[in-house]
Amino acid sequence: MSWFSASELPATLAFARARELGLLSPDVLVRDHLPESAGGGRDTITVRPLCEMRTRG
Repeated sequence: MSWFSASELPATLAFARARELGLLSPDVLVRDHLPESAGGGRDTITVRPLCEMRTRG
């Protein structure tokens, strides 16, 4: 069992609930919710790849 995937279900449930309540959209920029993540080429990253557990590498 990989411990790295242990957070996927809780994260998915939290996102689904936030989306249901209208608090979060998959197409909003991450920097809009986490301003400290802006810069360094990360200004155009949306929430969608985070929810899909994807990486660029």
